[in-house]
Amino acid sequence: MGSIGYARPANTTPQQEALNYLQRNLHPDHTVVAHSVQPIPYGEWSHALYAAVDVDAGAGSVTAHLLLFATSGGNIYIKWLHEDSGPSHWRAVPKKLLAALTPTANQYALTWRANAARWTERRAAARRAVGSQVQLAEPIKYGPPVGEISAVHLESLTVFRPSGGTGPRLTAPSDWFDSEFTVGA
Repeated sequence: MGSIGYARPANTTPQQEALNYLQRNLHPDHTVVAHSVQPIPYGEWSHALYAAVDVDAGAGSVTAHLLLFATSGGNIYIKWLHEDSGPSHWRAVPKKLLAALTPTANQYALTWRANAARWTERRAAARRAVGSQVQLAEPIKYGPPVGEISAVHLESLTVFRPSGGTGPRLTAPSDWFDSEFTVGA
């Protein structure tokens, strides 16, 4: 799947332009009913625009569209995906947006929705664990003197301390909570 790049209008933010691009290019009977822009902490795309789109002029069929985008040198680059294509970006899709989608039989869309819901639930569980000891199923490797750790004190979603809450403050990998972990271990 390709992407498009063009000069971003000076009077819009990249987030506004991504939404404008989506709305300009939807079928006239299609309407954005919910959307959210989230940063992507890795890879070539800097943000994801998730949109719930009514594709039946109010008759009850709402599907997910995903626009990955980035800017460079005054240009905006956009890659447009649909949940039916099985996109691999599902992080930080708001529950409200997922709730706006109508049932589907498409296996790719079902998998994307399940991944998005799982990520959202794991992030919520991690937020509830802030201030607690957490046992990670997969150890995380840091350089010396820390080395490999699997038991941490969670100061925030982005900051660990080795188990016991003492020792250096460590930057947690983005999406660490997408792997298995237990609280209070």
